[in-house]
Amino acid sequence: MGYKRRRSGRLRCATAEGQRVLIDKEIRMYGRNWEPEEVDLLRERQKQGAPLRETARLLQRGYSGVKSFASDYGILQDGEAPWTRAEDACLLLLARKGAPVKEIEALMGRSVPAIRQRLVRLRLRLSELRALGPIEFPLPKAEAVTERTSA
Repeated sequence: MGYKRRRSGRLRCATAEGQRVLIDKEIRMYGRNWEPEEVDLLRERQKQGAPLRETARLLQRGYSGVKSFASDYGILQDGEAPWTRAEDACLLLLARKGAPVKEIEALMGRSVPAIRQRLVRLRLRLSELRALGPIEFPLPKAEAVTERTSA
């Protein structure tokens, strides 16, 4: 990459590509070039859910460099999967039951900020859901249950 010195004394990149250039499947950055094997290892470890710091140590690269590369090239996993309808229903049932947020966090495996953000996205308030009270499900009649078991 070529640089030109401006009148102000600052350096300016003269290439149109910017900081990153993709050449023959080799990615050039400020530091060491990323080898295809390193990229494959990073993708595999992200799929497995391995911590990024461990992967950076394994690759003998800095954490911020690995995180930046993974983010720029769509490899970085956000940590939490998208919410499903079943999880939304479970969240609503627990909230209406009056469960504390810490209990919901433990049962659902989601962080407190993620739970609060999901309620905001659903345009719901925890206090309003709790005020509605628990949802009552109709139980099957005892006669119907005994008929099924005896048949």
